[in-house]
Amino acid sequence: MGLSATMQKLMEILDSNDENDEEHVGLEIRVQEPELVHPAEPVEHQVYYLSNLDQNIAVPMQTVWFFNGQEDKKDQDPAAVLKEALRKLLVHMFFLAGRIGLSPDYRLQIEFEDQGLVFVEAVAEKHCIAEFGDVSRPAPFMKQLVYEPPPSENILGSPPTFVQVTKFKCGGFALGLNNNHCTLDGLAAHEFICSWGKLARGLEITHSFSIDRSMLKPRSPLQPEFSHEEFYDLEDLSTTKDSFFSINPVHGSFEVNPRDMDALKKSILDEGEGVSKVTTFEALTAFTWRVRMNSLNLTPEQKTRVFFSVDVRKKLSPPLPEHFMGNGIVLTFATTTVGELCEKPLSFAVKLVQDAIAFVTDKYVRSAIDHFEATRARPALVASFVVTSWLRLPFHEADFGWGPAVAMSPASLPDQGVVLFISSGKDRKSATVILGLPTSS
Repeated sequence: MGLSATMQKLMEILDSNDENDEEHVGLEIRVQEPELVHPAEPVEHQVYYLSNLDQNIAVPMQTVWFFNGQEDKKDQDPAAVLKEALRKLLVHMFFLAGRIGLSPDYRLQIEFEDQGLVFVEAVAEKHCIAEFGDVSRPAPFMKQLVYEPPPSENILGSPPTFVQVTKFKCGGFALGLNNNHCTLDGLAAHEFICSWGKLARGLEITHSFSIDRSMLKPRSPLQPEFSHEEFYDLEDLSTTKDSFFSINPVHGSFEVNPRDMDALKKSILDEGEGVSKVTTFEALTAFTWRVRMNSLNLTPEQKTRVFFSVDVRKKLSPPLPEHFMGNGIVLTFATTTVGELCEKPLSFAVKLVQDAIAFVTDKYVRSAIDHFEATRARPALVASFVVTSWLRLPFHEADFGWGPAVAMSPASLPDQGVVLFISSGKDRKSATVILGLPTSS
């Protein structure tokens, strides 16, 4: 019933403080001056409402798609094609061309006066995509493929979205997207990219997008029905801040193939503990949470949490409309002590994760919205582990006329208290686990 050599290696990565000694190719790149892209048709100036599910995740999401050159496209400029298609798409998603503002009651909002989405063209004329090797996981050079604005004190007044198209000498190109999470969650971002690709290929969008977020407004009067412990710090018995927030984190990543994933699931089901079925997400979340906490040598009495998002589109009553273009996710968590997490069967942790998912109902989501309205609290991350999963997001399907993306990756590695799951491998049936790790003292 032991884990395979593959899973044992994953344990070693999680338990190691040694940096991955990967060779990273340097990138010579010429970046042109940014320009502003406006909707192809006039859109009324307005203040665009962001819900309480948007407010807590106003952080930049930086991703890169890679596309090979095509012989029949050698006379076409991908930047020009993407820019024209983007103008058409912004008619429907105008808020991406606005600016992040603050309401009188200190809520984030989008102030749209057709300021324009920031679009940047770049050329890496000495490089081909092939020379970078595996571009399905983050590497330092990818930061150069995503436009970052000059640093500022806060996000107020800044554009929510930046696009960079970088052309390579092989005819291929990279699309770098720097988008603030307050505008789109993963599912909405996927629909944005695929719709953009359709327009670039000369196709029409045959459905309407649902961009109105008012159905997620807090109730009046407010009715928080749950304690929402995710917003309250755990008592720190183990000085975890020294472990979780080291200045120079190191990183690890590993691909789990279908055979080893099946072996992990079988071992969980064989243990019992009230678990009759288990998903890839549940198995990987429980496994990485346990091994990660075990690697920190925390006191057994230390409470720990794993945070993750749950899609609530179909959990709400009524459900969110189809093609909802906003954040339709809510943060939930599982909690236990480090001793229980590390000493009990892994199925124990899986059951905690499953229970946390099942706990997210319409009542819970409405309560979370009202709780934030009353407190403006942020999730507390002491002794906690954050899981972000893209396993069900087929970002690789993006196609702007040069064929589907050959690879897609986050542009940077996660913080040391975060793990990211991405589908990978042949037929996207493997899972790549990307982790940020603290340095040893």
